[in-house]
Amino acid sequence: MTELKQLKNISLFDNRFTGVIPQGLGINSSLTLLDFTNNTFRGPIPPNLCFGKKLEKLLLGYNHLEGGIPSQLGKCSTLKRVILKKNNLSGAIPDFVKNINPIFLDLSENGFSGKIPPSLENLGNVTSIDLSMNKLSGFIPPELAKLVNLQGLDLSYNGLEGVLPSQLSNWQRLLKFDASHNLLSGSIPSTFGSLGELSILNLSENNLSGGIPTSLFELKKLSVLQLGGNALGGIIHSAIATASRETLRLLNLSSNGLTGELPAELGKFTFLEELDIAGNNLTGTLRGLDGMHSLIFVNVSHNLFSGPVPVNLMNFINSTPTSFVGNLGLHAL
Repeated sequence: MTELKQLKNISLFDNRFTGVIPQGLGINSSLTLLDFTNNTFRGPIPPNLCFGKKLEKLLLGYNHLEGGIPSQLGKCSTLKRVILKKNNLSGAIPDFVKNINPIFLDLSENGFSGKIPPSLENLGNVTSIDLSMNKLSGFIPPELAKLVNLQGLDLSYNGLEGVLPSQLSNWQRLLKFDASHNLLSGSIPSTFGSLGELSILNLSENNLSGGIPTSLFELKKLSVLQLGGNALGGIIHSAIATASRETLRLLNLSSNGLTGELPAELGKFTFLEELDIAGNNLTGTLRGLDGMHSLIFVNVSHNLFSGPVPVNLMNFINSTPTSFVGNLGLHAL
């Protein structure tokens, strides 16, 4: 295969191929596509896959590949799609050169370590970056704010620390941002309220503090808001009334040390399907949830609620009684 000088496309996906990918692959050809997805290849990624400067799609996900990403791949300005998901790759993510293509980059579920390279800003038209489930550390580079065409960014399940850069509000086309399960601290930037296209925001399981910015409720297309497992504190502001009641489907504010009573406006989210406010210091009654007939999951446990459980929540007492425990003053009608 390595001797085929005119070889451009190799597609061997969804087979049972094993062994090591020939390390000379790419030297004698002008590869544009290499798809070995879902096999059991092991060993390193060949170092010269972009030798002909024409490689566009590198699809090696769901294998057992080891070692690092060859530095030459970071210098490959023709790439449009790179999927190395679910391998045993390790080492640092290489620096990237300028690439004007609308690239899709998925390096998730590996063992990459070190920092997120600021040179990702050179992928000026990148549409999606998935670095989740690795061992990355350090700060989120503010240079990522220059990726104005980004639609999806997943940094979850790493060891990232520091604050969320306020510059990230430049992502005017962003649909999904997931930075959950990291070590992020500081407050949620109020500028995130300008991410007008955002549908999914997941910042759960970090060390964030400083309250829930009311600007988040101005996101008219938000369907999933997950902020559980932080130290946000403060109240659930009545400004939640400004959030779109038609789009919000999941709201998770659990384990944050929230105080005060539930705002009456919360009950107007008649399309909400999942509500988790467990593990806070919320007080008062559950009367504000009276109008929520679309709920398929609710958890109000381990708060300071009192009074009767609304009729529309009574079926949950039978199906998931643990969702109400830890509220000494709460009782069924």
